[in-house]
Amino acid sequence: MVHRFTLTTPLYYVNDKPHIGSVYTTLAADAMARWHRLQGDQVCLITGCDEHGLKIQRSATAAGVPTKDYVDCMAGHFAALWQRIGISHDRFVRTSTPRHQQLVHEFYERVHGNGHIRPGQQRGWYCVACEEFKDGNSEDGGTPHCAIHDRPLEWRDEENLFFCLSHFQEPIAQLVAQESFIGPASRRREVQRFVEAGLRDFSISRVDLPWGIPVPRQPGHTFYVWFDALLGYVTALPDPDGPQDLATALTSGWPAQLHLIGKDILRFHAVYWPAMLMAADLPLPERVFGHGFLTREGRKMGKTLGNTLDPEALFAKVGVEPVRWYLLRDIQFGEDGDIQQKRFLDLVNNDLANTVGNLVNRTVSMSRRWFADCVPPRGENDDAPPPSPRRRSCDHDGPGKPVLCPTRSPGRCHGNPGPCRDRQRLFE
Repeated sequence: MVHRFTLTTPLYYVNDKPHIGSVYTTLAADAMARWHRLQGDQVCLITGCDEHGLKIQRSATAAGVPTKDYVDCMAGHFAALWQRIGISHDRFVRTSTPRHQQLVHEFYERVHGNGHIRPGQQRGWYCVACEEFKDGNSEDGGTPHCAIHDRPLEWRDEENLFFCLSHFQEPIAQLVAQESFIGPASRRREVQRFVEAGLRDFSISRVDLPWGIPVPRQPGHTFYVWFDALLGYVTALPDPDGPQDLATALTSGWPAQLHLIGKDILRFHAVYWPAMLMAADLPLPERVFGHGFLTREGRKMGKTLGNTLDPEALFAKVGVEPVRWYLLRDIQFGEDGDIQQKRFLDLVNNDLANTVGNLVNRTVSMSRRWFADCVPPRGENDDAPPPSPRRRSCDHDGPGKPVLCPTRSPGRCHGNPGPCRDRQRLFE
Protein backbone atom coordinates (compact mmCIF):
# COMPACT_ATOMS: atom_id res chain seq x y z
CA MET A 1 0.00 0.00 0.00
CA VAL A 2 1.36 3.43 -0.96
CA HIS A 3 1.42 5.90 1.91
CA ARG A 4 0.79 9.57 1.30
CA PHE A 5 3.12 12.12 2.91
CA THR A 6 2.45 15.85 2.57
CA LEU A 7 4.95 18.23 4.15
CA THR A 8 5.40 21.97 3.94
CA THR A 9 7.98 24.64 4.47
CA PRO A 10 6.74 28.06 5.57
CA LEU A 11 5.47 30.28 2.80
CA TYR A 12 8.36 32.72 2.81
CA TYR A 13 7.72 36.42 3.20
CA VAL A 14 8.88 38.28 0.10
CA ASN A 15 9.90 41.56 1.68
CA ASP A 16 13.46 40.56 0.76
CA LYS A 17 15.50 37.87 -1.00
CA PRO A 18 15.95 34.40 0.56
CA HIS A 19 18.22 34.29 3.62
CA ILE A 20 20.21 31.43 5.11
CA GLY A 21 17.36 30.54 7.51
CA SER A 22 14.98 30.03 4.59
CA VAL A 23 17.59 27.85 2.90
CA TYR A 24 18.06 25.77 6.07
CA THR A 25 14.36 25.01 6.43
CA THR A 26 13.96 24.19 2.76
CA LEU A 27 17.01 21.92 2.60
CA ALA A 28 15.73 20.00 5.63
CA ALA A 29 12.26 19.60 4.13
CA ASP A 30 13.76 18.50 0.83
CA ALA A 31 15.89 15.85 2.57
CA MET A 32 12.82 14.46 4.33
CA ALA A 33 10.81 14.47 1.12
CA ARG A 34 13.53 12.57 -0.69
CA TRP A 35 13.81 10.01 2.10
CA HIS A 36 10.07 9.34 2.05
CA ARG A 37 10.13 8.96 -1.73
CA LEU A 38 12.87 6.34 -1.33
CA GLN A 39 10.50 4.50 1.02
CA GLY A 40 7.91 4.41 -1.75
CA ASP A 41 5.64 7.08 -0.22
CA GLN A 42 3.56 9.38 -2.38
CA VAL A 43 5.12 12.69 -1.38
CA CYS A 44 3.90 16.23 -1.88
CA LEU A 45 6.44 18.87 -0.80
CA ILE A 46 4.87 22.34 -0.65
CA THR A 47 6.78 25.59 -0.53
CA GLY A 48 6.13 29.07 -1.84
CA CYS A 49 5.72 32.71 -0.94
CA ASP A 50 3.51 34.80 1.33
CA GLU A 51 3.03 37.98 -0.66
CA HIS A 52 0.64 40.26 1.23
CA GLY A 53 0.99 42.65 4.15
CA LEU A 54 2.13 46.09 5.20
CA LYS A 55 5.81 45.15 5.39
CA ILE A 56 5.81 44.09 1.74
CA GLN A 57 3.91 47.19 0.66
CA ARG A 58 6.46 49.38 2.46
CA SER A 59 9.38 47.44 0.98
CA ALA A 60 7.99 47.98 -2.52
CA THR A 61 7.50 51.69 -1.84
CA ALA A 62 11.07 51.98 -0.57
CA ALA A 63 12.29 50.26 -3.74
CA GLY A 64 10.27 52.66 -5.89
CA VAL A 65 8.33 49.97 -7.77
CA PRO A 66 4.67 48.86 -7.85
CA THR A 67 3.93 46.25 -5.20
CA LYS A 68 2.86 43.61 -7.73
CA ASP A 69 6.10 44.01 -9.66
CA TYR A 70 8.04 43.83 -6.42
CA VAL A 71 6.49 40.54 -5.24
CA ASP A 72 6.86 39.02 -8.72
CA CYS A 73 10.57 39.82 -8.60
CA MET A 74 11.09 38.50 -5.07
CA ALA A 75 9.08 35.32 -5.68
CA GLY A 76 11.27 34.79 -8.72
CA HIS A 77 14.37 34.92 -6.52
CA PHE A 78 12.98 32.16 -4.30
CA ALA A 79 11.92 29.96 -7.20
CA ALA A 80 15.27 30.40 -8.96
CA LEU A 81 17.30 29.62 -5.83
CA TRP A 82 15.30 26.47 -5.05
CA GLN A 83 15.89 25.31 -8.62
CA ARG A 84 19.59 26.06 -8.37
CA ILE A 85 20.07 23.99 -5.20
CA GLY A 86 17.88 21.13 -6.41
CA ILE A 87 14.86 21.42 -4.13
CA SER A 88 12.41 18.70 -5.17
CA HIS A 89 9.20 20.56 -4.35
CA ASP A 90 5.95 19.43 -5.93
CA ARG A 91 4.06 22.70 -5.42
CA PHE A 92 5.19 26.32 -5.33
CA VAL A 93 2.29 28.48 -4.12
CA ARG A 94 1.98 32.25 -4.31
CA THR A 95 -0.67 33.95 -2.20
CA SER A 96 -1.20 36.82 -4.64
CA THR A 97 -2.77 34.56 -7.29
CA PRO A 98 -6.53 34.55 -8.04
CA ARG A 99 -6.82 30.83 -7.22
CA HIS A 100 -5.55 31.47 -3.70
CA GLN A 101 -7.94 34.39 -3.19
CA GLN A 102 -10.85 32.20 -4.27
CA LEU A 103 -10.12 29.54 -1.64
CA VAL A 104 -9.46 32.13 1.09
CA HIS A 105 -12.91 33.58 0.46
CA GLU A 106 -14.50 30.12 0.56
CA PHE A 107 -12.71 29.32 3.82
CA TYR A 108 -13.74 32.64 5.36
CA GLU A 109 -17.39 32.03 4.49
CA ARG A 110 -17.23 28.67 6.26
CA VAL A 111 -15.73 30.14 9.40
CA HIS A 112 -18.08 33.13 9.35
CA GLY A 113 -21.10 30.90 8.77
CA ASN A 114 -20.13 28.79 11.80
CA GLY A 115 -20.20 31.89 14.02
CA HIS A 116 -16.49 32.34 14.72
CA ILE A 117 -15.97 35.85 13.29
CA ARG A 118 -16.89 39.06 15.11
CA PRO A 119 -16.20 42.80 14.71
CA GLY A 120 -14.14 44.62 17.31
CA GLN A 121 -11.71 47.42 18.05
CA GLN A 122 -8.01 46.59 17.90
CA ARG A 123 -5.81 48.72 20.14
CA GLY A 124 -2.22 47.93 20.85
CA TRP A 125 1.43 47.97 19.86
CA TYR A 126 2.09 46.38 16.48
CA CYS A 127 5.30 45.02 14.95
CA VAL A 128 5.20 45.39 11.17
CA ALA A 129 8.14 42.99 10.76
CA CYS A 130 6.38 40.24 12.75
CA GLU A 131 2.93 41.21 11.42
CA GLU A 132 1.75 40.75 14.99
CA PHE A 133 0.40 42.76 17.94
CA LYS A 134 2.70 42.71 20.97
CA ASP A 135 2.26 43.15 24.69
CA GLY A 136 4.53 46.18 24.62
CA ASN A 137 5.69 47.97 27.77
CA SER A 138 8.74 50.18 27.82
CA GLU A 139 10.79 50.49 31.00
CA ASP A 140 11.42 54.19 30.41
CA GLY A 141 7.85 54.93 29.36
CA GLY A 142 8.81 55.48 25.72
CA THR A 143 7.91 53.51 22.62
CA PRO A 144 8.45 49.77 23.21
CA HIS A 145 10.59 47.70 20.84
CA CYS A 146 10.09 44.27 19.28
CA ALA A 147 12.35 41.79 21.07
CA ILE A 148 12.89 39.82 17.86
CA HIS A 149 13.62 42.62 15.39
CA ASP A 150 14.79 45.32 17.83
CA ARG A 151 12.57 47.86 16.08
CA PRO A 152 10.11 50.32 17.64
CA LEU A 153 6.51 49.13 17.71
CA GLU A 154 3.68 51.12 16.15
CA TRP A 155 0.48 52.04 18.00
CA ARG A 156 -2.74 50.91 16.29
CA ASP A 157 -6.34 51.78 17.10
CA GLU A 158 -8.74 50.61 14.39
CA GLU A 159 -11.86 48.58 13.77
CA ASN A 160 -11.03 45.03 12.65
CA LEU A 161 -12.69 41.68 12.26
CA PHE A 162 -11.67 39.13 14.86
CA PHE A 163 -11.38 35.37 14.78
CA CYS A 164 -12.86 33.91 17.97
CA LEU A 165 -9.83 31.93 19.11
CA SER A 166 -11.30 31.85 22.63
CA HIS A 167 -14.01 29.47 21.36
CA PHE A 168 -11.33 26.79 21.04
CA GLN A 169 -9.56 26.99 24.40
CA GLU A 170 -10.23 23.42 25.46
CA PRO A 171 -9.77 21.62 22.11
CA ILE A 172 -6.50 23.47 21.46
CA ALA A 173 -5.27 22.70 24.97
CA GLN A 174 -5.97 19.01 24.35
CA LEU A 175 -4.27 19.14 20.95
CA VAL A 176 -1.01 20.75 22.09
CA ALA A 177 -0.82 18.32 25.02
CA GLN A 178 -0.39 15.44 22.58
CA GLU A 179 3.27 14.44 22.37
CA SER A 180 3.01 13.70 18.67
CA PHE A 181 1.65 17.10 17.59
CA ILE A 182 4.47 19.57 18.37
CA GLY A 183 8.19 18.99 18.20
CA PRO A 184 10.66 19.19 19.67
CA ALA A 185 9.42 18.59 23.21
CA SER A 186 10.86 21.84 24.57
CA ARG A 187 8.77 23.83 22.09
CA ARG A 188 5.65 21.87 22.98
CA ARG A 189 5.98 23.03 26.58
CA GLU A 190 6.33 26.65 25.43
CA VAL A 191 3.12 26.40 23.42
CA GLN A 192 1.31 24.71 26.29
CA ARG A 193 2.21 27.59 28.61
CA PHE A 194 0.92 30.07 26.02
CA VAL A 195 -2.39 28.21 25.77
CA GLU A 196 -2.73 27.81 29.54
CA ALA A 197 -2.52 31.61 29.90
CA GLY A 198 -5.82 31.84 28.01
CA LEU A 199 -6.49 32.19 24.30
CA ARG A 200 -7.61 35.60 23.11
CA ASP A 201 -9.46 36.45 19.91
CA PHE A 202 -7.14 37.85 17.27
CA SER A 203 -7.57 40.31 14.43
CA ILE A 204 -7.93 38.86 10.93
CA SER A 205 -8.38 42.09 8.94
CA ARG A 206 -6.71 45.43 8.42
CA VAL A 207 -8.18 48.70 7.18
CA ASP A 208 -6.67 51.07 4.61
CA LEU A 209 -4.17 48.44 3.46
CA PRO A 210 -4.87 47.98 -0.26
CA TRP A 211 -2.20 45.31 -0.81
CA GLY A 212 -4.17 42.29 0.40
CA ILE A 213 -7.18 40.08 -0.27
CA PRO A 214 -10.46 42.00 0.23
CA VAL A 215 -12.79 40.71 2.95
CA PRO A 216 -16.27 39.90 1.57
CA ARG A 217 -18.94 42.45 2.51
CA GLN A 218 -16.43 44.56 4.48
CA PRO A 219 -15.45 47.61 2.39
CA GLY A 220 -11.95 48.85 3.13
CA HIS A 221 -10.90 45.64 4.92
CA THR A 222 -8.23 43.23 3.68
CA PHE A 223 -7.28 39.97 5.33
CA TYR A 224 -4.55 39.99 7.95
CA VAL A 225 -1.54 38.14 6.61
CA TRP A 226 -1.85 34.97 8.73
CA PHE A 227 -5.52 34.33 7.95
CA ASP A 228 -4.49 34.65 4.31
CA ALA A 229 -1.08 32.96 4.24
CA LEU A 230 -1.81 29.82 6.26
CA LEU A 231 -4.44 28.83 3.71
CA GLY A 232 -1.64 28.55 1.15
CA TYR A 233 -0.89 25.05 2.43
CA VAL A 234 -4.35 24.03 1.24
CA THR A 235 -4.60 26.09 -1.93
CA ALA A 236 -1.33 24.58 -3.16
CA LEU A 237 -2.79 21.09 -3.36
CA PRO A 238 -5.25 21.02 -6.29
CA ASP A 239 -3.92 20.40 -9.77
CA PRO A 240 -3.26 23.80 -11.39
CA ASP A 241 -5.47 22.85 -14.35
CA GLY A 242 -8.28 21.37 -12.27
CA PRO A 243 -11.10 22.75 -10.09
CA GLN A 244 -10.05 25.35 -7.50
CA ASP A 245 -12.16 24.78 -4.40
CA LEU A 246 -11.78 23.46 -0.87
CA ALA A 247 -13.44 20.14 -1.65
CA THR A 248 -10.88 19.42 -4.37
CA ALA A 249 -7.99 20.59 -2.21
CA LEU A 250 -9.01 18.37 0.69
CA THR A 251 -8.92 15.28 -1.52
CA SER A 252 -5.54 16.17 -3.03
CA GLY A 253 -3.25 15.55 -0.08
CA TRP A 254 -4.75 17.16 3.02
CA PRO A 255 -4.19 16.95 5.93
CA ALA A 256 -0.46 17.55 5.89
CA GLN A 257 1.66 15.08 7.82
CA LEU A 258 4.22 17.75 8.73
CA HIS A 259 4.59 21.53 8.84
CA LEU A 260 8.33 22.26 9.08
CA ILE A 261 8.94 25.84 10.27
CA GLY A 262 11.23 28.09 12.28
CA LYS A 263 10.47 28.37 15.97
CA ASP A 264 9.50 32.04 15.70
CA ILE A 265 6.23 31.19 13.90
CA LEU A 266 5.37 28.08 15.91
CA ARG A 267 2.46 29.70 17.75
CA PHE A 268 0.71 30.60 14.51
CA HIS A 269 1.02 27.04 13.18
CA ALA A 270 0.37 25.12 16.40
CA VAL A 271 -2.44 27.27 17.86
CA TYR A 272 -3.98 29.75 15.41
CA TRP A 273 -3.96 27.47 12.36
CA PRO A 274 -5.54 24.39 14.01
CA ALA A 275 -8.22 26.59 15.59
CA MET A 276 -9.00 28.11 12.19
CA LEU A 277 -9.33 24.64 10.70
CA MET A 278 -11.58 23.55 13.58
CA ALA A 279 -13.75 26.60 12.95
CA ALA A 280 -14.18 25.50 9.32
CA ASP A 281 -14.74 21.82 10.26
CA LEU A 282 -11.61 20.76 8.38
CA PRO A 283 -8.99 18.11 9.27
CA LEU A 284 -5.90 19.14 11.24
CA PRO A 285 -2.25 18.65 10.28
CA GLU A 286 -0.60 15.73 12.02
CA ARG A 287 2.55 17.43 13.28
CA VAL A 288 4.23 20.82 13.53
CA PHE A 289 7.99 20.99 14.03
CA GLY A 290 9.74 24.25 14.92
CA HIS A 291 13.49 24.12 14.39
CA GLY A 292 15.95 26.54 15.94
CA PHE A 293 17.69 29.69 14.73
CA LEU A 294 21.10 29.96 13.09
CA THR A 295 23.86 32.18 14.39
CA ARG A 296 27.28 32.90 12.89
CA GLU A 297 30.46 32.49 14.90
CA GLY A 298 28.40 32.74 18.09
CA ARG A 299 26.60 35.96 17.15
CA LYS A 300 23.08 36.64 15.92
CA MET A 301 23.08 37.49 12.22
CA GLY A 302 21.80 40.88 11.13
CA LYS A 303 22.31 43.60 8.56
CA THR A 304 23.26 46.10 11.24
CA LEU A 305 26.03 43.75 12.43
CA GLY A 306 27.21 43.17 8.88
CA ASN A 307 27.49 39.41 9.39
CA THR A 308 24.64 38.05 7.30
CA LEU A 309 25.26 35.13 4.95
CA ASP A 310 24.03 35.65 1.41
CA PRO A 311 22.98 32.15 0.28
CA GLU A 312 23.61 32.82 -3.40
CA ALA A 313 27.12 34.12 -2.70
CA LEU A 314 27.78 31.19 -0.36
CA PHE A 315 26.74 28.61 -2.94
CA ALA A 316 28.80 30.33 -5.62
CA LYS A 317 31.88 30.21 -3.39
CA VAL A 318 31.75 26.70 -1.89
CA GLY A 319 29.06 24.82 -3.83
CA VAL A 320 25.63 23.50 -2.92
CA GLU A 321 26.45 20.05 -1.54
CA PRO A 322 28.99 21.19 1.07
CA VAL A 323 26.44 23.64 2.48
CA ARG A 324 23.70 21.02 2.42
CA TRP A 325 25.94 18.51 4.18
CA TYR A 326 27.13 20.96 6.82
CA LEU A 327 23.70 22.32 7.77
CA LEU A 328 22.04 18.91 7.94
CA ARG A 329 24.99 17.00 9.36
CA ASP A 330 26.37 19.31 12.03
CA ILE A 331 23.36 21.06 13.58
CA GLN A 332 21.14 19.16 16.00
CA PHE A 333 17.86 19.38 14.17
CA GLY A 334 15.38 21.29 16.28
CA GLU A 335 17.99 23.16 18.30
CA ASP A 336 19.70 26.47 17.60
CA GLY A 337 22.84 26.10 15.53
CA ASP A 338 26.00 28.12 15.04
CA ILE A 339 27.65 28.37 11.61
CA GLN A 340 31.43 28.31 12.06
CA GLN A 341 33.84 28.62 9.16
CA LYS A 342 36.56 26.37 10.61
CA ARG A 343 34.06 23.69 11.56
CA PHE A 344 32.55 23.90 8.09
CA LEU A 345 35.91 23.39 6.38
CA ASP A 346 36.92 20.52 8.70
CA LEU A 347 33.61 18.71 8.29
CA VAL A 348 33.46 19.07 4.52
CA ASN A 349 37.08 17.95 4.10
CA ASN A 350 36.79 15.00 6.48
CA ASP A 351 33.34 13.73 5.53
CA LEU A 352 32.89 14.67 1.88
CA ALA A 353 36.41 14.95 0.47
CA ASN A 354 38.06 12.18 2.49
CA THR A 355 35.37 9.69 3.47
CA VAL A 356 32.76 9.91 0.70
CA GLY A 357 35.25 11.11 -1.89
CA ASN A 358 37.65 8.24 -1.23
CA LEU A 359 34.82 5.73 -1.40
CA VAL A 360 33.71 7.06 -4.79
CA ASN A 361 37.28 7.10 -6.08
CA ARG A 362 37.92 3.51 -4.99
CA THR A 363 34.62 2.34 -6.46
CA VAL A 364 35.37 3.97 -9.81
CA SER A 365 38.92 2.58 -9.81
CA MET A 366 37.63 -0.93 -9.10
CA SER A 367 35.13 -0.60 -11.95
CA ARG A 368 37.88 0.48 -14.34
CA ARG A 369 40.29 -2.23 -13.27
CA TRP A 370 37.99 -5.22 -13.08
CA PHE A 371 34.90 -4.38 -15.13
CA ALA A 372 36.24 -2.55 -18.20
CA ASP A 373 35.01 0.87 -17.07
CA CYS A 374 31.44 -0.48 -16.79
CA VAL A 375 28.93 -1.31 -14.13
CA PRO A 376 29.29 -5.01 -13.21
CA PRO A 377 26.95 -7.36 -15.13
CA ARG A 378 23.65 -8.39 -13.63
CA GLY A 379 23.79 -11.28 -11.18
CA GLU A 380 21.30 -13.92 -10.22
CA ASN A 381 19.93 -11.81 -7.34
CA ASP A 382 19.53 -8.59 -9.31
CA ASP A 383 15.80 -9.12 -9.82
CA ALA A 384 15.18 -9.02 -6.07
CA PRO A 385 13.61 -5.77 -4.83
CA PRO A 386 16.16 -3.31 -3.47
CA PRO A 387 16.32 -3.03 0.33
CA SER A 388 14.76 -0.01 1.97
CA PRO A 389 17.26 2.76 2.74
CA ARG A 390 18.53 2.32 6.29
CA ARG A 391 20.72 4.16 8.70
CA ARG A 392 22.23 3.13 11.95
CA SER A 393 20.04 3.83 14.93
CA CYS A 394 20.86 6.24 17.72
CA ASP A 395 19.40 7.04 21.13
CA HIS A 396 16.51 8.91 19.55
CA ASP A 397 15.77 6.71 16.55
CA GLY A 398 14.85 3.15 15.84
CA PRO A 399 16.35 1.31 12.87
CA GLY A 400 15.50 2.76 9.52
CA LYS A 401 14.67 6.28 10.68
CA PRO A 402 15.82 9.15 8.44
CA VAL A 403 18.66 11.47 9.30
CA LEU A 404 16.13 14.21 10.05
CA CYS A 405 13.20 12.79 11.96
CA PRO A 406 10.83 15.51 13.19
CA THR A 407 7.89 13.23 12.41
CA ARG A 408 9.04 10.82 15.07
CA SER A 409 11.50 12.32 17.53
CA PRO A 410 12.99 15.58 18.86
CA GLY A 411 15.45 15.49 16.00
CA ARG A 412 18.76 15.24 17.85
CA CYS A 413 20.21 12.87 15.25
CA HIS A 414 23.16 13.71 13.03
CA GLY A 415 23.94 12.62 9.51
CA ASN A 416 26.26 9.64 9.78
CA PRO A 417 29.19 8.98 7.42
CA GLY A 418 29.86 5.71 9.27
CA PRO A 419 28.39 3.44 6.57
CA CYS A 420 30.76 5.01 4.00
CA ARG A 421 33.72 4.27 6.26
CA ASP A 422 32.49 0.70 6.68
CA ARG A 423 32.39 0.25 2.90
CA GLN A 424 35.85 1.75 2.49
CA ARG A 425 37.25 -0.98 4.75
CA LEU A 426 36.08 -3.56 2.21
CA PHE A 427 38.76 -2.23 -0.12
CA GLU A 428 41.56 -2.13 2.43
